[in-house]
Amino acid sequence: MSSSVFICPICRKELRKEDKILTCGKHAFDVSRKGYVNLLPSNKKRSVSPGDNKDMVDARKYAMEAGYYKDLITYLCEVVKSFSPEVILDLGCGEGSLTKELAKLSNTCIGLDISKEAIAKACAEKNVFFAVASASDLPLKEESVDVLVNCFAPIYPDSAKVLKKEGVLIKVTPSPEHLL
Repeated sequence: MSSSVFICPICRKELRKEDKILTCGKHAFDVSRKGYVNLLPSNKKRSVSPGDNKDMVDARKYAMEAGYYKDLITYLCEVVKSFSPEVILDLGCGEGSLTKELAKLSNTCIGLDISKEAIAKACAEKNVFFAVASASDLPLKEESVDVLVNCFAPIYPDSAKVLKKEGVLIKVTPSPEHLL
């Protein structure tokens, strides 16, 4: 995975991978032993543990493993594949079920979520670069992503900045009863 799409969440300079850290030269972010990096500075958190907690992540993983969203994942992958993307971003990737399938469609797949619990669970997928980050302040270069997938997660207008000129945003919005 090329780290060249990442920027420092503090100074906004390009991050380079050196051994087990991502650094801009001034700031450094350790890659955890599970393989993810935390790019959510504490001063940008709105709570001590933002995003889904362990129980919520486990419940989502159970629903995914039970196959409740299998048809949706299959459909999303067909749509994404039609664009022949080089770089895919799964924004709000949760525990990584969709991300795992998206990674089969590209050399570079990135999964971002604000929940450290979700990212830690998602890291079982080794062909994806996972990071804890906020969708409201993406640590990615502008125009660096071919396809941005956002399934059931919040998205912000500035998220579109990371899309290449011909990039595609795929947003899946839940209906009021989608958990029933």
